[in-house]
Amino acid sequence: MGFFPNSPIPAGPISGVTITGAATPGAAIVATSATAGVWSAVPIFQRQATSTPAAGTALINGTQTLATWTAPNDGLNHRVSVRLTLDVTVAATGGAIGMSYTAPDGTVTSSQTFITGSQGLGTHVLPFNDIVIAPNTAFSVQQVSALTAGTASCVAEIWGS
Repeated sequence: MGFFPNSPIPAGPISGVTITGAATPGAAIVATSATAGVWSAVPIFQRQATSTPAAGTALINGTQTLATWTAPNDGLNHRVSVRLTLDVTVAATGGAIGMSYTAPDGTVTSSQTFITGSQGLGTHVLPFNDIVIAPNTAFSVQQVSALTAGTASCVAEIWGS
């Protein structure tokens, strides 16, 4: 299987090609067999699955789910990427940001920390992060510890394949 056929696809109509699979955003048409004319629509890109409101979500003196996405129940593993910014406007005590999900081997991961609590003033950015999750698994970005002092808000995006 490859991303490109052996010869370039000409512009205009193509005959003798059968496409299988559902059309999904981010899908590419790829050769899935050595047999001429057998192609499939395969998702190769991630798309934004969900996010916090555009202005972010204020951290609270408690815990909360900031964003969550459930992978399709299609029997396949799915790749999740998180983009996250924590804006601290008054030095924080507590207010850690983490995640929870189920790995493909069935291991449940809860409250794994992305950004530790008690951050100083400024913008704190989560480095690029990819995680593989099992099908039909909810992936959540969460505030995992109470913000007991200070003011902060979080903007998070979950991208999924």
